[in-house]
Amino acid sequence: MGLFQENYNCFNCTLKYKDPKIQRSYQESKSCFGGKTWQHQIENIQFKCCPGNFTLPMVSYLLEGYRMFKNLGVLPEKGGLFDQTYKTIEIFQTIGTTIDLLRKKEEDILKKRKKK
Repeated sequence: MGLFQENYNCFNCTLKYKDPKIQRSYQESKSCFGGKTWQHQIENIQFKCCPGNFTLPMVSYLLEGYRMFKNLGVLPEKGGLFDQTYKTIEIFQTIGTTIDLLRKKEEDILKKRKKK
């Protein structure tokens, strides 16, 4: 499941309905707030509410921004690196560090499996 799949983008999904009553009814039918009426399975994971509830639009924006920064050198704000807000740089550093740590854990697990 990708963070960018339209099926699971709560913001776009609920924007389809301008009338708050219809929007609320749709959210209830899809169990946006949890419930028993809606079930969905992605690979081996069973969801009782829409998986879009587990992400925020800002998370997708930041992860995509980090990818563009890391791979293409594109910055999210006008100007050079020193013109970016401290918060943006701090978030990108945190994302990068987290990715590095997760990769290291995966490598360690693979090494242990190979030794067995």
